[in-house]
Amino acid sequence: MNRIWKAVIVIALGLAIIAVVGAKSKSKGRSVTPSPTAVTPLVSAQTPVSQAAAPGADPAPSTATHHTAPPVTPRVPSSSRARDEAAPQQKPKPQPQAAPPPTPTSAPARPQAAPKQVETPRESRAPVTPPPSTPARRPQLIELGSKTCVPCKMMAPILEELRQDYGSQLEVTFYDIYERRDMADTYHIRVIPTQVFLDAEGKEFFRHQGFYPKDEILAKFREHGITLESR
Repeated sequence: MNRIWKAVIVIALGLAIIAVVGAKSKSKGRSVTPSPTAVTPLVSAQTPVSQAAAPGADPAPSTATHHTAPPVTPRVPSSSRARDEAAPQQKPKPQPQAAPPPTPTSAPARPQAAPKQVETPRESRAPVTPPPSTPARRPQLIELGSKTCVPCKMMAPILEELRQDYGSQLEVTFYDIYERRDMADTYHIRVIPTQVFLDAEGKEFFRHQGFYPKDEILAKFREHGITLESR
């Protein structure tokens, strides 16, 4: 397309030059009738227009080089083609592409069911029974010995009489140290039999080693302020 426009511009310049030359010829009284098919040779840009030779005159010597351009018939582009070429090429607008659906990264959390409330049966409260009254504490006589030693065998009937006569006022207990080593260690027994006297508060106030008669036992309690009455 650029070449066509350049050819049109060259032709337009040639026609303009011919019109100027014709106007000058008419002003000098010389009529110049250009051939309808021939085209006046183009004057080189190096030769001034005033030096162009008129028809019928002797050509002046000139050192400038010039050439005659062949007749060119301008090609006029058709209206549709010119319109298409003149109009700027419009690039098709890119159509917006639909965004891909988001890819779920994790499965949706399932709603957790509310925990069921379990009703616990109410406990039936039994009536509170008050603890039995603790009997009044009594003085104690504890003998630690053995079932095989002679003095221990002699003490056995005396301890039985004290239980029968003063059982409600005096607590009488016998421990075999070979069966109850813990009691021997608790009371630090070295000789058997050993009688340990305790008051109502559980405190030891006297002890005896060997055979001990019944009368002396009762007298020892009286000395400590404990009077025992027989049934």
